[in-house]
Amino acid sequence: MRGRRSLRDFTLLVWLLAAVVVALIHRWVPESTWLMVHLIALGAITHSLVVWSSHFTAALLRTRPDGRSRRVADIRSGLLAVGALLVFIGVPTATWWLTLAGALLVSAMVLWHGFTIVRDLRRALPGRFRVTMRYYLAAAALMPVGAGFGTTLAWGLSDRWHANFLVAHTMTMILGWVGLTLVGTLVTFWPTVLRTRMDDRAEALARQALPILLAGIAVTIGGSVAGVRPVAAVGIVIYAVGLVWFGRCLIAPLKNRPPREFAPASILAGALWACVAIVATAVHVWRADDISLATNYSLLAGIWVAGFLLQLITGALSYLLPSAIGGGPRVVRAAAVWFDKWTAARLTVINGGILLFLLPIPSWAKVTVSTLVMVALALFLPLMIAGMRAAALEKRAAAAGEEPSLPPERANALTGSGLVAGIAALAVAMSVGFGMDPGAAGLATPTAATAEAVAPTGQTVRVEVAAVDMRFEPSSVRVNPGDHVIIELTNTDPTNVHDLMVGDVRSPRIAAGETAELDLGIVGQSIEGWCTVVGHRQMGMTFDVLVGDDSVAAPQEPDGAGHSMDHGVPAAGDPDAVLGHVVDPVAPPRTEATVHRHEFRATEEPLEVAPGLWQRRWTFNGQGVGPTLRGKVGDVFEITLINDGTMGHSIDFHAGDVAPDEPMRTIAPGETLGCSSTRGLVVALVGPQRLRRVPHLDRVDEAAQRHAERVVESPHRRW
Repeated sequence: MRGRRSLRDFTLLVWLLAAVVVALIHRWVPESTWLMVHLIALGAITHSLVVWSSHFTAALLRTRPDGRSRRVADIRSGLLAVGALLVFIGVPTATWWLTLAGALLVSAMVLWHGFTIVRDLRRALPGRFRVTMRYYLAAAALMPVGAGFGTTLAWGLSDRWHANFLVAHTMTMILGWVGLTLVGTLVTFWPTVLRTRMDDRAEALARQALPILLAGIAVTIGGSVAGVRPVAAVGIVIYAVGLVWFGRCLIAPLKNRPPREFAPASILAGALWACVAIVATAVHVWRADDISLATNYSLLAGIWVAGFLLQLITGALSYLLPSAIGGGPRVVRAAAVWFDKWTAARLTVINGGILLFLLPIPSWAKVTVSTLVMVALALFLPLMIAGMRAAALEKRAAAAGEEPSLPPERANALTGSGLVAGIAALAVAMSVGFGMDPGAAGLATPTAATAEAVAPTGQTVRVEVAAVDMRFEPSSVRVNPGDHVIIELTNTDPTNVHDLMVGDVRSPRIAAGETAELDLGIVGQSIEGWCTVVGHRQMGMTFDVLVGDDSVAAPQEPDGAGHSMDHGVPAAGDPDAVLGHVVDPVAPPRTEATVHRHEFRATEEPLEVAPGLWQRRWTFNGQGVGPTLRGKVGDVFEITLINDGTMGHSIDFHAGDVAPDEPMRTIAPGETLGCSSTRGLVVALVGPQRLRRVPHLDRVDEAAQRHAERVVESPHRRW
């Protein structure tokens, strides 16, 4: 039992710690928002629902798990974690088959969990609260449906279908998988955690509410898939009616014994935020168009995750983990000393911080407040470890016959001093945020660098941008401060949909041959843009609007020549500036060697692209223009590509003969690709196998092969 409990708790701890790490380094993590949400929802929450619904099933059906069933549960939990990990890797790297494999594995483990509940129901004697297991079975059946919608989203859809499947996926997972499991558990768990008597109507109300909840989910899914989102919003409202019908049985226990500890107070706060999130989601689904629905969905995700899911799981675990250890009330009290630490302050910071974040406060204030909320939520992890350790020590002391180390009564953790401390912490965070952004309080002097302060020039700049495979052509446009910028985006990629988001403005997702217009309005400062389809930004689909003389920051050492910007390099815009480095146009001398070995090291270097103008460029061997190779037909070229950059890179030899069974590939940072051939160039992988397939390179390879055959057929031609 100890090994199983360690595996259960360790897996949960890993997912929560991973979410904290991603939150800290989110600026450098691909698809960080998606990853943070799913590390909690798919990782920690799904793991907990499977583990603890099995625990409640055994308790209510009075079935005692044996050693074999525990080993099977461990295997199921392990495979569930592996499936979730595959999804976490597949989506940010745009590896759809990996996402599909992970979703199938997670779905299979949840269905296996459901079949186990059915088996236990058939073997158990008749008893009360069998309705709870019906909730668990309905939730397990809906989970693969939601996973299927999520996997389809990762494929890359047009705006219309992306918005439809986004609603279907999120509502199936939250209302179905999480919501039904939670409602079924609260029948008995809510009065238990309050340590009071349950409402006599609880079982009957739960039985009556289940069809209403299932009907609401069905209407939501049907309306979403059909593209009639008002119908989907009505489905969410029907689900809310079912919750209200059932929720009446939760009021009497709350009146009999109001929360005095962290566990019930956190669960109650999470339930209240769930009500807010349901109403807000229904309104947003009803009113939003295709683009704004997906763009603004992240705010709803914050309410669902921080307000509902995290407070639910931390509150439930604060009660369940000490109780599962066993040893009686004294063991629970020993753990509660830690779980209840700073309860009022933590809950005030979390819930007050979420409320402040939803208000129209300055961006820096949002940063400081959200950071404080994250710290308050993450504080649960060290307290959980300390509480479990204290419970284990107290259990050993009880087994040795020692006296309890704590009084029999637990003090009220919701103290006034904690409330004041939480409010003070939020006030400090707000003050720091306003101090970092004085313009938000009207303290800053307007400058021409901001879009709001710049004077319009009256000029309208129209730029035609093409989405070509996994890049934008051109990748940037330079305008004057105050220009009105309009981008006409055309998708020329026959296999993928693309869009362009610049600042807060996003175009619709367009298929091959379609065109969309993106009106940026008056621009006063440089803005970064990218394609929002999952994984496309990481594969190079970025676009920059450069205003005035803005450019990438100049480095300390511009190139290998050894001089810096402080030693005679003219500033940008100087008419007397001289280009510091000129590429030698003379071809390298011909040699008699028949084997040519070259190393291409991909780096991102600051280079002088015009006299006095510096930009950070993708380079081979530190130069913007790649090295020139010279040989004759029949020579062997052995090329080693090393990626020392921060994103995936590849190399394409247009006069090379590329083997059809080994297409050109993009390699991740730190990886190596080697190739050799006696007829041009044939790619052979020699580095690690963690490579990302880029669909458009297959077509380039076919063209390169045909070109290479023409070159080889002409003996007088040199490669």
